[in-house]
Amino acid sequence: MASGSPTPTPASSSTRTASPPVITSFASNPLTTTFSRPADCTGLYQSLFLTMMDVQSTCLPTGFNTKPDAFFSPGVACPSGYVSACHDNTGVASQTTVTCCPTFNSDITLSCAPPGPRSGIWSTLFCTWMPAPSQDTTLPVTTSSNGITSTEMRDFPSPAGINAFGVRMVYQRTDLTSATTSATDSTSSADPQSTSGSASSSGLSTGARAAIGVVVPLVVLAILAGALLWWRRRRRLRAPGGPLEDGKTQPPGHAELHGEHVQEMMGTAVDEAGPAELAEPVAPVEPVAHEPVELPAMEEHR
Repeated sequence: MASGSPTPTPASSSTRTASPPVITSFASNPLTTTFSRPADCTGLYQSLFLTMMDVQSTCLPTGFNTKPDAFFSPGVACPSGYVSACHDNTGVASQTTVTCCPTFNSDITLSCAPPGPRSGIWSTLFCTWMPAPSQDTTLPVTTSSNGITSTEMRDFPSPAGINAFGVRMVYQRTDLTSATTSATDSTSSADPQSTSGSASSSGLSTGARAAIGVVVPLVVLAILAGALLWWRRRRRLRAPGGPLEDGKTQPPGHAELHGEHVQEMMGTAVDEAGPAELAEPVAPVEPVAHEPVELPAMEEHR
């Protein structure tokens, strides 16, 4: 095991190798769903002379027990923030014991403690982590003393390290089949709603496309009709003799010939200064009637 302070000598120094307990029956302490740890369960805490993870009971699934032979049964899901560190099929091949160990800051993953005789507090700690030899690691550790809680950075020279209880669970093959069947049934029961929702969504999409296909041409036609009416009105306003906006009649003007320039009569040069005003017309004088007079004969000159 690893500790944050000087490692105490275990009470028992026997070299006898202890066999893991053989689980032959299942207790009614299931763990079939993923337990989510609270947000404040991700730190390192000083507990006695050890640096621990998940010391508080609220950081562990309901029904957790620290006894060496305690386990969840059937258990098929490690808590969030834990990984399946090791498993064992000793005793009954159809039954598997799994130990789930926590991770710290996604950089450190605790692993299963090496098998062997353990006593005292070591018998309850199934997960541990130690830095590599000659590698010093500095990590934040929270301590409580006289009601005062503080966090400080501490060095972890090997073999000092981090410990955790670990979550142990046991299952047999039929538990995995049941869990898979249950998940499949849940998915199947949700499929009709999903299909219905997809159909509704598809129907709405088709209706929307149909509405767009009908409304857009109508809007375009209305815009074109409005533009045509506006253009025709403008044309009438600009036409000779057409009505003006104030109700008056526009005086007739000279129509411009297509592709021809206005030519002045009698070859008179065009005054570049601008057209001159014409003199006022003189009223015609009625001719005076006279008696016809015979003109004298003109001799033709040769």
